Amino acid sequence: MLSEIKRFKSHQDKVWSVAFNPATNLLASSSGDHQVHLYAYLNESWTQVASLPQEHKRTVRALAWSPNGSYLATASFDASVGIWEKEDHVHDNWSCTSVLEGHESECKSVAFNNSSTLLASSSRDKSVWIWEVTSGNEPECVSVLMEHTQDVKHVTFHPHSDELLASASYDDTINIYKDDPSDDWYVSSRFKKHSSTVWACEWSPSGHHLVSVSDDLSIIAWNDAGVPTAILNNAHKRSIYTIVWLDENYIATGGADGALSLWKLGYSDGVITKLVLVESIDKAHGGADINSLAYTPKTKTLASAGDDGSVNLYDYKSE
Repeated sequence: MLSEIKRFKSHQDKVWSVAFNPATNLLASSSGDHQVHLYAYLNESWTQVASLPQEHKRTVRALAWSPNGSYLATASFDASVGIWEKEDHVHDNWSCTSVLEGHESECKSVAFNNSSTLLASSSRDKSVWIWEVTSGNEPECVSVLMEHTQDVKHVTFHPHSDELLASASYDDTINIYKDDPSDDWYVSSRFKKHSSTVWACEWSPSGHHLVSVSDDLSIIAWNDAGVPTAILNNAHKRSIYTIVWLDENYIATGGADGALSLWKLGYSDGVITKLVLVESIDKAHGGADINSLAYTPKTKTLASAGDDGSVNLYDYKSE
């Protein structure tokens, strides 16, 4: 179901993040070498087309494209977030139009809402910041959320609701935030079942399901009330860092054991009740950690980022 089609060795250090532009055939990767590279799907093949100007002073830990394809956000260990916009109609001509400062320590994650009007950033300083983003204006911080007791590893907006945000933390919990139009963002629920760091969580494309991965080696599917509907222990041999949905029936995971694993989800009455391993690519990055996964349904391509400095691309065919 997964077949490797390309391997890029364009970075000089660990590759921390990969992200596909939802509106175009562009892929971005970021690294400990402070660089962000762009790749494009041209003539039925992926090709590296650009390297963005070096704006960050330390590792670029995470990337996020806005759903409308107009913005790229970069989160760095230098405690800043970069906002990039395309200068013209050339796909590889992007420039940093804003540098967002305020976090007191390393930035770990960034995510846009469905309308491409809000950006969330998280940091080792235990906070989640929400920024208002409009073209031609400097982004403005509209909320600072201090609801975790440790490093916030990951943030993600609901794919269809601008008023729902999730964060995963070193404090072993997932927070779900809602936007109160008359006041501020608030924690509507806390998901507590993992026994160690929650590295990532992602909603399904439909937004009906949330799945998380952890340092405790488990994958958990949750319902809206924060109750686990499926728990798979020992899903990997070491910490699980990343999860991506390929469609409503399949997810992929990766982590410190170097395996790229594909899972089929079992449903009962519209609820996820089991996860079944259908494929595992051991040593996908030569045994190095897998730090990030991304998928685009446009070309049915799965991307992985590894400690070996490579970006691997796979063709995905569902059963």
